Amino acid sequence: MFVAGAQAGSWAVTPVLDTHLDAAILQRLTSLVPFHPYRAGVKDLAPLSSWYGSVNARSSEPPFTPHLHYYNFVVNYSIRAYYQLLWWTYSDHNADIGDPVIQLGTDDPALEPTLGGSEFSPYGDSADSHEYVLQSGVIDDGPGLNGQLGDLAAAIADPASHLRIGSNAQNVSYGSCNSNLPNETLSGEVLRIVSNPGNACG
Repeated sequence: MFVAGAQAGSWAVTPVLDTHLDAAILQRLTSLVPFHPYRAGVKDLAPLSSWYGSVNARSSEPPFTPHLHYYNFVVNYSIRAYYQLLWWTYSDHNADIGDPVIQLGTDDPALEPTLGGSEFSPYGDSADSHEYVLQSGVIDDGPGLNGQLGDLAAAIADPASHLRIGSNAQNVSYGSCNSNLPNETLSGEVLRIVSNPGNACG
């Protein structure tokens, strides 16, 4: 079972690794916060890292992802792009950006998206496997800096955002994979799955 997991890495790690910090600055930074950007645990979270390459099935190899009970909870925000032409403002589509620390990516474990991803559903939805995608909101990338900053602040403060979902499991509703049951909160659905993982969605 995964909740907001970096199944194929997080794009947010890449600029950290690409920034070459002075040794004195790095020492000062790590003394203030328990975070070292060059430790293996951080480097491994970068999309296309050697760690992901060693554990993800390759399309040119026989599949070796074990057939277990997979339940994956992910969050998705969308950005609606606006365009200004003279006095006309229009938008044409929404772009999915994930939670947004981790993008959606792909369900296929044999693929490694260049920006990483949280989706993972190697055998599709069934009685013992389900991927939950919570469409949490749309960030309107409209004209004006104030509007964009306000939308970004609202996304960060959202109980379902990557940095807050762990402490808001009782307030975030994903709905149940069992169509005979009412909508469940994240914590309620997790407890329900744990009680019967082999047929939670049957």
